[in-house]
Amino acid sequence: MAARQTGAFRSVVRAACSAARNRAASAGFLAIYFVVLWLALRWNTQRMVARLLARWRAADYPDPALNLATQTLQWIDLLVAPIRQARERMKSLADRAETLRKQEASGSKAA
Repeated sequence: MAARQTGAFRSVVRAACSAARNRAASAGFLAIYFVVLWLALRWNTQRMVARLLARWRAADYPDPALNLATQTLQWIDLLVAPIRQARERMKSLADRAETLRKQEASGSKAA
């Protein structure tokens, strides 16, 4: 009876080990499969993005909203706009001051 129980125990252990090996092999296969799939998707996406960026970088790209060079120039214009406005105000103020000096100088000569 003890030999029979030992044999049954061994067969249960063998079945459990066999199932564990099968699961490990399946898990390994799935891991390799998903890594290969991820690499293929990443490579394809990188290639498509590189082509899109190359088109955007082209200076003659028809849509200015998607042209990287045009977008950069517009962004720089927005950054420099307050400085340009302040310079124009100062130039206008300097021109008005010069005009007033000339009027004052011509008014004092006439008097």
